[in-house]
Parts: sequence; C-alpha cells; structure tokens
Amino acid sequence: VDQGQSLINAFILRETAAAADDDNDGLPDPWEEANGLSTSDDGSTDINQGPDGDPDNDDSTNLDEFQRGTDPNDPDSDEDGLYDGAETKTGMFVSYDRIANTGDTGTNPLKADTDDDTIPDGVETGTGTYVDGTDTGTDPNKFDTDGDGLPDNAELPPARDPNDPNDGPSGLALGLLSYWSFDAGLTDIAHSEVFSDSGVADDGVFVGTEGDSVISPAGLFGGALQQNGGDGHVEVVASVDTLRGTSDSITVSSWFKVTAFDTNWQTLLSHGEGSQWRIARRSGEPTLSYAGGAGDIPGANAGPNVDDGEWHHLVAISDPDQARTALYIDGVLIGTGGNPNIQDTNNAEIPDLWIGANPQSANREWNGFIDDLAIWNRPLSEDEIASIYNEGIGASILNLLGGGGNILITSIVSQDDQISLTWKSTAGATYAVYASTDLINWDAELDDGITGESGSTTFTFPNPAPEETKLFFRVEPPRPSE
Repeated sequence: VDQGQSLINAFILRETAAAADDDNDGLPDPWEEANGLSTSDDGSTDINQGPDGDPDNDDSTNLDEFQRGTDPNDPDSDEDGLYDGAETKTGMFVSYDRIANTGDTGTNPLKADTDDDTIPDGVETGTGTYVDGTDTGTDPNKFDTDGDGLPDNAELPPARDPNDPNDGPSGLALGLLSYWSFDAGLTDIAHSEVFSDSGVADDGVFVGTEGDSVISPAGLFGGALQQNGGDGHVEVVASVDTLRGTSDSITVSSWFKVTAFDTNWQTLLSHGEGSQWRIARRSGEPTLSYAGGAGDIPGANAGPNVDDGEWHHLVAISDPDQARTALYIDGVLIGTGGNPNIQDTNNAEIPDLWIGANPQSANREWNGFIDDLAIWNRPLSEDEIASIYNEGIGASILNLLGGGGNILITSIVSQDDQISLTWKSTAGATYAVYASTDLINWDAELDDGITGESGSTTFTFPNPAPEETKLFFRVEPPRPSE
C-alpha cells in the first residue's frame, strides 16, 4: 500500500507540475479544486488557503499535504490516531503529545501501521512503558521495539512486555517457528505467546482418505501422527515460518517410527522438490535422507537402519552462514552437504508444507508415526541436538521448554468427555495434575493428591473444559499450600 501510494503521489506531482496555478502559490489548481481550496487565494486573504494554510489544524501545511499525498481536510489521513503533521516519515520516533496531537512520530501518514506489527501507530506511544492496549509504550517504527527477537504484537502482557529486552525467548525457545506436539491435534503450539518466535499459526489439516492419517495416543510423548501409507496426510499452508530462503537457516527436529518402508522416497516431511526442502526415505534403502537445498544427504548406503519398528530422532539443518546442510539421526551426525539454495518465493510454484507426504511427488505417503515435530529459524547447536535426543527420550520439546511440567506424560486419551493421563511415576510419590487452555495460566488444579504407582500412573477425570478446542496438561509434585 505504501509503495502504491508513493507511485500515485509521483504521478500526481508529474502530472500537476505543468498544471495551471492561477494564484502562483505552488499548489496546482486541479489539486486545490479537488480539495475544496481556492485557486485564487495564496493565503493573503484567508490563512487556511495557500501553501502555508492548515484548514484541518493538523500541523501539516497545504503544501506538505500536497507533496505527501495526505488529505488537507482530514487531520488524520490514515485514521491511526496520529495527526498528519506529526507523522514525518523519518522512521525515528521523537515524541508525541496525545492531548495536543503534536510531535514527531517518524511514522508514515498514509499507513496506519507503519512497522507492520498489527498494532496501530496511534497506540504505540514510544514511552517505553506499557500501560494498556491503547498505550503500549512501543515504537511505531519498530516491529520489535525491545530487540528481543519477538514482534511487539507477540509480547502484549501478561505473557511478556514489548518494552523489555530481557523477556524474549532463550534456549530451545529461541527461533522456534512451528511446533506440532500432536497432543493438541494438528495445532501449532509454537504460536503460543509463552515461547514463540513465530507470528503465524501454522495449524495443519487432514487431507486424503479418512482414517489413513490420524492422531494416535501411541506416541512417544502422548499423541502422535499415525499414517498407514494410504493417501492421508497433513497439509500446512506455506508461511514465513516454513518457507526458508537462500539467506535463511532452518532446523527441523522430529521423533519418528517406521511401520513399513513400502515405497521409494517415502516422505516424512516436505515442502517440495528442486530448490525446496524435504525429509524422506533414501530411495529404496532402510535409511533417511535430507534434501535441504543442496542435494540429498547422506549418500547411498550410508546412515543407520531406521526400518526397525523403534522410535528414532532426526535433526535436519540448512545453514547458509556456514554454507552447509547436515542430518543427525539419534544424536549422531550422519551426513553433511554444501551451501543450501532454498527458494522462498511463496507463489503458485511453491507448494504448501506436507507432513507425511510430498506435495510434488505422489504416492510417497509415510507409513508409521511422527511425533514432536518442530522447526527453528536457526541452526541448532551440537549440545542442543544432544539435549533433545538424550533428554527427549524422557521429555518432549514442550517439557524441555518448561511448558509441560517436570514429569513426562506418556499418554493422553480422550473419550466420552473423559480424559485419561498416564505418566512416568514412582511408587508412593504424590502427584498433582493441572490444566491450561493457553499454556499461560496453569491455575486449574484437577487433583493434587494422586498416589503414584511403580513405573507409571494413570489418572482419569471429566474433561474440565469440553467447550475448548485446545487443552494442555502438566503433572507436578503438589504445590506448597499458600
């Protein structure tokens, strides 16, 4: 919109440069007529006329309004709550007096949300202190005011403060774009304000024959995506989270189990062929391969046999800064490749992201389980990869991020408005179960006096929020009484 308006302004200036200007005030007659101004008064008679006039009292003269394409009769041309005179389009916020409607915000007077953070310029007051939704204290020229890696709109309290650089994501939360635990169906729980670096909810949808692809309770950490090799799979609309370009890094982490390798290049996850990226069976071999913009790795007859009916963990990396691609299986580096050349154009030639199938090669659907699938916008370190594999055997990424409590829930089953949780436990220990609808508020205590059994404990209870589409649980030792 901004670029389009600039072109329109340039056209107007060119076309009106030679237009009649009867009062020689620098304002072409056609523009003055279109805006209800006099073509015969340069301001000598009426102070609201001529180049220095300001009929809408917005501290932007008629000449300024003409040159910038704003409306001389509307003090707030883009309806963002800021007067045109203060929106100087310098990109630098200086000050703004909300009572007098004066100052210098540096914003674009023709764009209600200059920094594209979905917060209108008028409520980004630049004070550095969040008050409420009408006074966020943020800088209207900065997508991420505090520079902590999260956009302002993802940091609105109570979860975080968009003016505090110390409350951004860290550890495995840093750069996390998409995360499907499959405990919450096909919901991308990385989009939660708790730990997300993402501004897009990459929720999936089931596609294909019903029953060929389902959420199964037999996952490594509770729910998992299960496919039987038919045409059923999951599709996720391509977004800034999934489309990685030549200058963008990507890391994919997932646990998986093969029920059967029954076709060549059977696909676990794919954004397509050519200059996109995919994770699939290596041809007809019992191994996995990663094409991350630099050819499949590892080469033929390399890597461990994963066609053994056991759970395995993969990490695939494309890192243009280090000019390399890499594939890890069960914490071990099994192959590296050259500089990735992934194309990030989101158009008809770039398909959506498919989980368990390949959008550009038919009949390659997965036959097995996929669990705890995550995407980052950075290369994970060796230590982080080891942490996910070694600790992840007993804890999902959600647990490692602190969103799932300290005790591993191994199964979640919902049936007839009853929910059964099973977790790893010690005989005689006491446990408490809590529920949340947003991963922020964990005050819904379901029971704090459950006695553990040897190995695992199952607790069955009525669904505490049957009207909700998403529900999360955590198991902890009982909290101290207040």
